[in-house]
Amino acid sequence: MMDTLDAERIIIETDEENPVTICEINNDEFIISDGYRVRIKPKS
Repeated sequence: MMDTLDAERIIIETDEENPVTICEINNDEFIISDGYRVRIKPKS
């Protein structure tokens, strides 16, 4: 996935003046803040 985006990682954060990181995704893993989850939908 990351190869097609030409990116090292994806950072998901809140849209606030002082954003809070919710999740970081890279080729090997995802790091998720407490109280959140990541779901993966396989290709059909």
